[in-house]
Amino acid sequence: MRRYIIFCSVGIAFLLSSCAKRQMSQKELSAYIKDTGNSLTYHISNRDSFEMAVSVIRPELLGKKIQSVQNARYFLLSFSRHGREALSQVGNINKYAQLNNNLSFNLPQYCRLIVDRKDTVRLANYAFNNTYGLAASNNILLVFQLPAAKKNYMLTIDEIGFGLGQQKFEFDRTKVDNLYQISIIK
Repeated sequence: MRRYIIFCSVGIAFLLSSCAKRQMSQKELSAYIKDTGNSLTYHISNRDSFEMAVSVIRPELLGKKIQSVQNARYFLLSFSRHGREALSQVGNINKYAQLNNNLSFNLPQYCRLIVDRKDTVRLANYAFNNTYGLAASNNILLVFQLPAAKKNYMLTIDEIGFGLGQQKFEFDRTKVDNLYQISIIK
């Protein structure tokens, strides 16, 4: 009987410690998100060295005071080529103008989130900041107002003009929700 009580006590202590909120600095949280082993960031590239990365992101990590929206999920979409902005390397002015227009004004036509493989959610908001070749990548903040998911979110990005084709990135709801449970320490 005593072994049973000790075993149960150890089990309960383990469960309580594993359910406790974790704390991280902003730098640690950014590294945690970028670690592909945590399934919060995905990278793809094509034969022309164009790379697309997508990450779940916390609004607190964006460097500006952004009001968080309840039930919203934030994704950071990045395009680069050879470690520089992809947009500034497209070749001709007409293609640049079309891509810039797509990224600035037409993104809802190209991005959607599918919840539990059945409900399609359109972009609630997005922000593209054209830095005219001064950054390592073109970055776009995607904001989706979400219904509750049971299993997963699948972010679908159609061909925008970089030659990467349609891409699908699946995020486990539990891992995304756990990200939002981490306390950020100053």
